[in-house]
Amino acid sequence: MDNYGDSVYDNKNNLIGYKINDSEFVSIEIFYDKDNLKYNKVSVWDMRELNLPLKSEALISWVDTQTQLGFVREYKNNKYYYNLNNNLENVETFYSCPSFPNFKKDLTFNEKIGTIDF
Repeated sequence: MDNYGDSVYDNKNNLIGYKINDSEFVSIEIFYDKDNLKYNKVSVWDMRELNLPLKSEALISWVDTQTQLGFVREYKNNKYYYNLNNNLENVETFYSCPSFPNFKKDLTFNEKIGTIDF
């Protein structure tokens, strides 16, 4: 849950994120809930934005939640369950079925419709 790549430090030797590759950088916001569960809000940025004030949108972002069995990654209404060895165990996908449109029926009676049997 805490290994996102090579560590990147600021000029005061504080960890500010992780370098994934030559063009992408990961920033981590760590916080705890009332039950002392650890949450990491992870955002991937373009490396060119690293030295600038981050004004652009993140390339991708997700939330990792620490559990007793590993961690849960929440990304785009999906939950990915990982064990203590960081292996994917289960995926929950949420689907919202759109409702069917309601059409008003034509209440006029048409006497010109009929059937013929042969």
